[in-house]
Amino acid sequence: ESLQFASFGPSINGWRRSKLKLHAVTIGSGISSAIPTCRIPFSAMWSPSFVPKPRDWPEQCRVVGTFSQDKKAASVIDEVKFAEKIEWLESGPAPIFIGFGSMVIEDTSQL
Repeated sequence: ESLQFASFGPSINGWRRSKLKLHAVTIGSGISSAIPTCRIPFSAMWSPSFVPKPRDWPEQCRVVGTFSQDKKAASVIDEVKFAEKIEWLESGPAPIFIGFGSMVIEDTSQL
């Protein structure tokens, strides 16, 4: 949570000040424990087929899949079954892939 806040904190605090008329929050202010302590709902937007919800995450935290208007592009990872991924990874030398976060690759055959 602290890493996420380091990334999104300036935007969150700008919104808090300008729209909500609230003071800024800092990493040391207890904000990093707010999700479990206050039971704030949290959605992780990646495929649960690829990375399932960690066992130690609280009930209100969910892995919900990708958000995209293009349903085909958003479901590419879900179409490949987990066992097929393991088989592919074990069938040859370790692959190297450098990606850019949540950018969708429309033509995965080019990888």
